[in-house]
Amino acid sequence: MGTGREPRLLRAAILLAATATLAVGCHAPRRHVSPERLDQGYAAILVGILGNRPQYTHVADGLVEGGVPCAVVVKDWSLGPAFFAINQRLTARNRRMARKIGEELLRYQDEHPGRPTFVMGHSGGAGLALMVLEELPEGRSLTGAILLGIAVAPDYNLAPALRHAEKGIWSYWSPEDKFMLGAGTLLIGNFDGYHGRGAGLTGFHPPEGLSAADLELYRTKLHEVAFDESMRGLRHNGGHWGWTKQEFATQYLAPLIMEQGGMGGAGTQLTAQTPTGARAASPRPR
Repeated sequence: MGTGREPRLLRAAILLAATATLAVGCHAPRRHVSPERLDQGYAAILVGILGNRPQYTHVADGLVEGGVPCAVVVKDWSLGPAFFAINQRLTARNRRMARKIGEELLRYQDEHPGRPTFVMGHSGGAGLALMVLEELPEGRSLTGAILLGIAVAPDYNLAPALRHAEKGIWSYWSPEDKFMLGAGTLLIGNFDGYHGRGAGLTGFHPPEGLSAADLELYRTKLHEVAFDESMRGLRHNGGHWGWTKQEFATQYLAPLIMEQGGMGGAGTQLTAQTPTGARAASPRPR
């Protein structure tokens, strides 16, 4: 049983989030698109449940500043910031949006065969990125996916998504992201409906009962990157929005995309990535 302090803390967290969403004006999603960029590849950035915010422009600009030569597009799939809780939990609509985004990415691949294609998401948008992979038809895949502070259960079954990620899935998480992925997801739930700590706070672990083949997918294709002190120099304080800092995108995410996409420029920050498939299955954190 929780203490009487927990409900008050959770209500305060949601009230603060709601106030922040209503204070944000409209921003046109950033698009770094030209024929030259489209010929190099495509990276889609999926916003979180608060809708398009200036932070996602910072991510897109950070990738370009870091040397990513391909098209970089921010996609706002949400109903708007005032509907943040609905954005998080409207599963049927989110599946439809995931299929629509996946179809757009497959059309790009058909028009630009052999070019690398990435999907990246923050918070609830990272959950949608998993859905995009899950909804791809048999035999089709993206080059990879990047999850920033994802709001799904730590034992969410990643195997269906991993099958459609050629190079794998990179998940960035922080034990200091307690406000949004601890208090907030306990109250309104994670993107997958689980009420409790999100994987962006704890990291992933395989659910019980996976086949040997699915466990091998975790071992070879899931890469988790935990927040560390070196990131503080990039204006990342370990919190939920730290993953959207432009400096972080430039120093960490751009080198990852360029190396995994065969665009050159393997970055020095790639050493932080650690496969997690060997982690033993354990009960879901409470």
